[in-house]
Parts: sequence; C-alpha cells; structure tokens
Amino acid sequence: MSEIHVDAKKLQEFEHMKVIASRKVMDPSSSLGMYPRPDTTYKTKHSLAFDIMQTEIFRNRGEPASVGILRWVCYFIIGVAVGLTAFLMELIEENLVDSRDKIIEKVLFHSNNDQFLAWGFLALWSFGLAVVASFLTIYVGPGATGSGMAEIIAVLNGVNYP
Repeated sequence: MSEIHVDAKKLQEFEHMKVIASRKVMDPSSSLGMYPRPDTTYKTKHSLAFDIMQTEIFRNRGEPASVGILRWVCYFIIGVAVGLTAFLMELIEENLVDSRDKIIEKVLFHSNNDQFLAWGFLALWSFGLAVVASFLTIYVGPGATGSGMAEIIAVLNGVNYP
C-alpha cells in the first residue's frame, strides 16, 4: 500500500513538472496583442498604483538601439523648445516692463509729477494684464488654474494618474 502511495506522489510531482514545463514564459513584446494572455504571471501581481515603467518586465524588455537614439533626439527637441519658450517669455516680459516704465515717465512728465495719474495708470495696466491672463486661463488653458502643488504632492506620494 505504501508503494502505491509513493507512486501516486511521484506521479503527482511528474504531472506538476509537466504543467510547469508546458507554461509559456511571459513575453512582453507579444502579450499586449493577445487576449486572453497565454501566461498567468500577471495574476500574481497585485498593485493599486501600477506603473508599467517600474516593472521588471518592462525594464528587461529589450529594445533596438534606434529606439534609444530616437528617445534622446526627442528629449533634445523638447529641451530646445522649452529653452526657446523661456527665452521668448523673458523677452516679452522685459518689453512689457520697459514700455510700462516709459509710459509712466511720460505721464509724470506731462502731468507735472502728478503721482495720482501714475498710480491710476499702474492700476489700469495691472488690471488689463490680469484680464488677459484670466481670459487665457479660462478659455485657452484651463489646466493652468491651480498652482500645481496638489499634483506634485500626489505624484511624490505615489499616485499614478494620467
């Protein structure tokens, strides 16, 4: 009777090894296009904040060298675009400040140094720029309404949202 029990145990181990050998290893390059997936590796992963960039499978996926070069070219283009945008914003801001100062000098010169008119112009200038900024924020870029601190805190705490 013990021989039959041992043989049954060996048969069970053999069947288990056969099942393990027949399993397909998860191939990330083809698994995204197949449904249902042929592997069960994903069933063992439990994460509420899943970030594909941090997974071992994504890191070990292997990619052609051209993809890495193209990525760095994109980084370079983005860097140049951000630099040009910052440069243009600096030029615009400098021209606005210079024009404001020239207008205030003219107002003070023609009004015999009446500071009330100069302060009134500054208030109107600030109000006009605030109206332009409000219009752009409401109608052109509503995503710019907040300071961004809540999003930064959320990302640093591990929240993954698009």
